Amino acid sequence: FVLNRTGTWNGNYTPLLSTLTNVDNSLFAVTGGAQLTLPGVTSYVSTGLRDDLNFTVMSADGVGSVLSFPNLTSMVLGNPSGWANNFHKLLAANGGVLNLSAVTSLTMATGSADYTIIEAVSGGQINLSSLPALGGGRQNIIQDGGTINLSALTTINFTPNSAGYPSSFTF
Repeated sequence: FVLNRTGTWNGNYTPLLSTLTNVDNSLFAVTGGAQLTLPGVTSYVSTGLRDDLNFTVMSADGVGSVLSFPNLTSMVLGNPSGWANNFHKLLAANGGVLNLSAVTSLTMATGSADYTIIEAVSGGQINLSSLPALGGGRQNIIQDGGTINLSALTTINFTPNSAGYPSSFTF
């Protein structure tokens, strides 16, 4: 779903999102200064998304835009039956903030030809400050005028995805 600063949802309906616990295979985008916090979410998988498309699974775009999962600890991305080599992106852009500060595990689904992009651009900030390791498939990290907090990172163990493509870092 997409939330903008006005918080408009099909008329004047505003759902109670703070009680959500299962958001698997959902896509999240906040823009225009909107802020969304989902404290009940502790795990997330995108393994049920189509295997022939690229996905930005979580994004915060614009000054004041904040997407926060303060209790999310585990993420598994990518379609295990995928053959198409598509991305599953985490994005913060133009001053937006993506808070994934409790994440301790971020991996690709076993057998997936897909890959993760962690991208902070133009003042965007991604907080992955509890993540001790990156690995479990192809992951690309792009920091172009933004900030990615990986302060707990001690291990990088990348292997090519099932399509044979390597990981990359751009800072």
